[in-house]
Amino acid sequence: MKKLFYLLLLVPIIASGVSSTGVGVDKTTASLAVPMDIKGNVKIKIGINTVTWDFNNIGPTVNPNNPDFPPTSFPEYYEPSDPSDRYYQTIEYQVTGQAEDWKVTIAGTGDPAPACVISLSDIEYGDGAARVWTSIPPSATPDSLVSGSGNTKGKRYIYQDYRVRIDGNEINTSGSTTTIIYTIQIF
Repeated sequence: MKKLFYLLLLVPIIASGVSSTGVGVDKTTASLAVPMDIKGNVKIKIGINTVTWDFNNIGPTVNPNNPDFPPTSFPEYYEPSDPSDRYYQTIEYQVTGQAEDWKVTIAGTGDPAPACVISLSDIEYGDGAARVWTSIPPSATPDSLVSGSGNTKGKRYIYQDYRVRIDGNEINTSGSTTTIIYTIQIF
C-alpha cells in the first residue's frame, strides 16, 4: 500500500510541472534576442532618366560630336541627339555606415524593342572625350564601373557618355527602347 501512495503523489507533481510550460495556461511567452548588424547604407541617383537617338535629326548640327547622317561609310558611331552635350549622364552614389566592400555596376536589359537590328552590344558607354568605349553588357554579366571599401566620404559621381554603332542594315522603327541599369551594392 505504501508503494501505491507514492505513485499517486508523483503524478500530480509531474502534471503541475507540465502546466507551467503552457498546457492549460491562457498565454505563454518566450523572448529571443535578434541582433541587427547593418553594415552600411548605399545611395544611387541617375541624373537624366532618358537618353535619345533620333535619327531623323542627329547630325553635327544637333550634336557636334556626330558625323552627318546617313553616314558615307559603315560602321559609323553616333552619340545621342538628346542630351547633345557631353557628359550625357551623371550617376551620383554614396556609401555610409560600417560598409566593407562595395561596387557600382552597369548592365542593359536586352536589345532595343521593337526590333531595329541594333543590339545591346552596339550601344557603348565610356568617356567620349578620352575615346574610351565599352559595349553595354547584358544584365546577367554586369560591368563594374567603380568599387571600393568603407565609406565614400561624401557623394561621388560617375560621368557617362554613350554612343551607338550603325552598320547600315538597321530597320526603320519608331520608339525602340532598352533600359540601362546602374546598381550599387555592399558585399
